[in-house]
Amino acid sequence: PFKIKFNNKVSIFGLPEAKDWVLLANYFDKTNLRNYLAYLTANKLENLDFQPSSIFVDVYLNNEYFGLYLLCEQIEVNTGRVDIKNHYSKNGITSFLIEADTRAQEEYPGMEDLCYIKTNYYTFSFKYPDNDDYLEALEQNNQIFINEYLNNISWLKDFLLTVEEAITSKEYYEFSEYIDVESFVDYYLVQEFFKNVDIGALSQFYVIDQSQDKVRLSCGPVWDFDIAAGVIDKTSEEYTHYANTELFVRNFDPFLRHLFANEVFLAQVKYRYKEVRKYFEEALEELDIARNVLNLAQTRNISRWPLTTERIYWIEIYAYSRKYLWLRSLDEHYNLLFETLVEQLKILDKYYL
Repeated sequence: PFKIKFNNKVSIFGLPEAKDWVLLANYFDKTNLRNYLAYLTANKLENLDFQPSSIFVDVYLNNEYFGLYLLCEQIEVNTGRVDIKNHYSKNGITSFLIEADTRAQEEYPGMEDLCYIKTNYYTFSFKYPDNDDYLEALEQNNQIFINEYLNNISWLKDFLLTVEEAITSKEYYEFSEYIDVESFVDYYLVQEFFKNVDIGALSQFYVIDQSQDKVRLSCGPVWDFDIAAGVIDKTSEEYTHYANTELFVRNFDPFLRHLFANEVFLAQVKYRYKEVRKYFEEALEELDIARNVLNLAQTRNISRWPLTTERIYWIEIYAYSRKYLWLRSLDEHYNLLFETLVEQLKILDKYYL
């Protein structure tokens, strides 16, 4: 993957202007469609705020063809993205963009409550305010920034612990005071439809906007679906629970596990699913459209990154996804994705219709 940073804000292919852009390689996803379909679906759900838009591009670097990439809006705090910049509470506490990120402890050893927070259920890293800005302030001995940052992080940890206490109470009137329930419902449905293996651990974003009348935890944006929807198969040893659980997201994510114990929340999910089910059906249609439109581009991409069992092209996925690894054609990969999403739709129908 690549990140592109322009000196000035630019619009690419009609997407809103910004300096920062991401080129996703869809490394594990040989269809190249999982991220694209997830972002497309999430953008249709009005209870989710900013969701990344994306478009397929061929990438050439110094006249060398690098393959088919997905050009995406970066998840960041900025106008037209997660728009909470300079949103403060009356007490001067900033708004937040945070990520459930189990790798933060390895990335920032010994920096708990400085560059990441551990609660009872999650490890959260900070995207805004940026923990790298804190490290830079330390180097420069910028004491004013350091004091403000530490005050913000202290407030954030207290707030997240309060949120967890409210959610684990399983009482709707309690947790609805601290979370944007509608965003949790929409976010959940997208994650469950694509059966995202990273749920509860990585690439799970939340926003706290201090400019709202009620300061609550909101879900989103969605991100990182390249090993979702059938990439991890039923022969997996490392992911047995994932492979053998119909409603994996609902049962595995700590917040959702507690929320679904509340009958009102469950009823809200059922009602909402009936409203938005058409968007999941549309994802199946979009898969077929993309399959045809990208035919030549996919052929070029396969010539650059061949379907092979050689370990150099697979790294960790080689070890645990035997069925997926041995798919021999692009058509087989397309069919697996289609069949997986059809099965996920049946599962959602079974529980929520």
